[in-house]
Amino acid sequence: MIVVQAVSKLRLTAAKTLICFVLFALAFGAPVYCSFNNAQAQITPSSRVELINDHERVFIGKNIYVTPDPERKFNFEILAKRHISSLKGTRQTSNVVHMSATPQPVWMIFSVTNKSRYDDWVLHFGDLFDGRFGLIRSIALYNASSGETIIKSPTADAEAVHFERLQSNALALDIPAGKTQLFTLYLEAAPSVVNSIAPSIMSTKSYQMHIASPSFLVMVFWAFLLGIAGFFLAFYSLQKRIDFVFFSSYFILGGFLFYAYGSAFYTPSALIATSLNAMVVLPVIAAVFIAKRFLELHIGQDLANLLSLIGAFSVGVGAGLCLLLAGFSSVLDEYLLIMPSLFTMLFLCALSITQAQQGRYGAIFLATGFAAVF
Repeated sequence: MIVVQAVSKLRLTAAKTLICFVLFALAFGAPVYCSFNNAQAQITPSSRVELINDHERVFIGKNIYVTPDPERKFNFEILAKRHISSLKGTRQTSNVVHMSATPQPVWMIFSVTNKSRYDDWVLHFGDLFDGRFGLIRSIALYNASSGETIIKSPTADAEAVHFERLQSNALALDIPAGKTQLFTLYLEAAPSVVNSIAPSIMSTKSYQMHIASPSFLVMVFWAFLLGIAGFFLAFYSLQKRIDFVFFSSYFILGGFLFYAYGSAFYTPSALIATSLNAMVVLPVIAAVFIAKRFLELHIGQDLANLLSLIGAFSVGVGAGLCLLLAGFSSVLDEYLLIMPSLFTMLFLCALSITQAQQGRYGAIFLATGFAAVF
């Protein structure tokens, strides 16, 4: 009987150690993958984007000039004239183009030279693993060389123009072979803590392959994430321990957020954007209960247990207030949403370190995971 209990305890300890290690690996794995992916972008030393063939995806972030327009005083014609007159705005240094967390119009201008034999191209705003994050509530793209409005989202004063061309996070471009075209992109981000795009240009054929066949690393990521979630659900079904439900929920909620942010790009509704942002707190709440069960805060740890519950409560209240005040103040939304989560993760990290110093097995891995997320 003692041997059986020891084996059962050893298995549980191994499972807890695994969850800590996986938390750490996922926290660092996605950013490292995004950085690696961005580092492989195809760029040219000049400010022009050059399209050589139809099978390469060309990231254009470093070829883009950005001009913020908080007073809404520019249009694409003014921007094109300024660009030609060498008033080009700020050239980006990364394939990921960051926008302000405060919703304000931003103009982006870039020149494309088509040295290939193909005319049909796609402007892709990036996937989550490329570095794109957040939502867009207003978009317009103009061909400044021809004066054509390629796409324009609806506004209170005007109807949409060719808005059907926007398919998810991509839109079709016609760039004649042997020609150079100047494009002006207008974006206004929805309220969010982070807003960024990772724009690239690829042929229509390459785009179809891109959406039909996700990269190997993306498939491995999802297989790993869902496999870990299923692993802990299987442990729950066998041992009927609620611990494993919290472990599994962390990965399920994290996977849901990855999917939601990866699928969504344009929304004119501030409420929808804020609701999606508010769901970021769900893994944090799951992390609180993981720490409670893993560190056994319900046994002789009354103060730590109470503080962890207060942290989870404050995170939930902050998300609720963020929803109620949607669109009122992006700065206030940011603090209500992020600060309780950051302080809660910091508290869990410090608590895990304290438990590790007291000799609890595996607590240091949990602390490392929380620190990585923080």
